Amino acid sequence: MPLFDTSQKMKASFVVDQEGNVSQISLKSDRTIYCPLQWELRRVISSLPLWSDSLTNRRVRMKASYVVDLEFLPPGGTLSDDEGMFVRYDEMPLFRGQPAEDGFRRWVQENLRPPKEVYEQGFQGKVVVEFDVDEIGDVKNVRVMRSVHPLLDAEAVRVISSSPQWEPGKFCGNPVKVRYLHPIVFGTPESSVAGGQ
Repeated sequence: MPLFDTSQKMKASFVVDQEGNVSQISLKSDRTIYCPLQWELRRVISSLPLWSDSLTNRRVRMKASYVVDLEFLPPGGTLSDDEGMFVRYDEMPLFRGQPAEDGFRRWVQENLRPPKEVYEQGFQGKVVVEFDVDEIGDVKNVRVMRSVHPLLDAEAVRVISSSPQWEPGKFCGNPVKVRYLHPIVFGTPESSVAGGQ
């Protein structure tokens, strides 16, 4: 589920003391609230002018708590696509502590076992695989986006699907699902098989 979408509703509660100062700001929602929105709401509420009694225009007589219902619509749509896939993140997923361009590419290369009969028929090239790294770091939804040969496609899907767990991507400190496109180059059996070059 996206952290922030067009149906985002929340309650802001705060206390106004006898001096008219706002404190004890709390934001509640049935969903995780998008971090920059939290910061901005807290900033706006804490910067409210001193409160006064509406009848006498003097200091507030006693401490009071308030709850305000809020609903927000982001100007550019949502932070996620139609499938709940995040299109923004603070931290990309890591594979064994390294960026995908390094650690995962090397791991793919070491674990590919392309069938020799495909090479004997003269097939080689780049298979492009799309996959998701979910909120707990598992690889899901592996699919071929650019095909070379059914046997090479199947090998690309096999090796990506057998990936060890990743460290998930994060947005505002929360783990999020991130989508990858990963090219795997199948060369001749004599050459080294390279992932993503």
